[in-house]
Amino acid sequence: MTITGNDLRKIEENVSSLQRDMAQVGQLVDRLDVTIEKLTEVSTTVSQLLAVQANRLEVQEKTADKIQDLIEQRRVETDKVIKELYEHVDGVEVDLQKEMKDHQEKIIKKIEELKTEGATQHIQIGERMVKLEKWMWILTGGGMVLGFLVDKVNLVSLFHN
Repeated sequence: MTITGNDLRKIEENVSSLQRDMAQVGQLVDRLDVTIEKLTEVSTTVSQLLAVQANRLEVQEKTADKIQDLIEQRRVETDKVIKELYEHVDGVEVDLQKEMKDHQEKIIKKIEELKTEGATQHIQIGERMVKLEKWMWILTGGGMVLGFLVDKVNLVSLFHN
């Protein structure tokens, strides 16, 4: 097998074409290297951003949990205060009812005492009236007897002698 000039030229053309292609491939590889480096940087940056965002989300979740716990504590405290308030109101109501009942009983007792005292005074006044009327009739009767005697007896002659 002999290689002719034509074949050599074709081989040279192929080699030169391959060299150009290799140069272009080399440039593409360089560009790919730069692109890979940039993608690596972007990937690193994205990873950092994701880590920061993950931290932020974690902090926000913790904060949300704390806020939810505080809300629950405040709800429990509010429920407790409301319950104590209702108990206090109920206690005041019971106390007021007891006081009103006590006052009512005192008033009824006082009315009964006044009623008894009034009846006693009425009886005493009645007895005094009876005594006064008796004395009045005695004096009236005595006055009539005295008047009758004065009319029948001449008083002037009794004192002149």
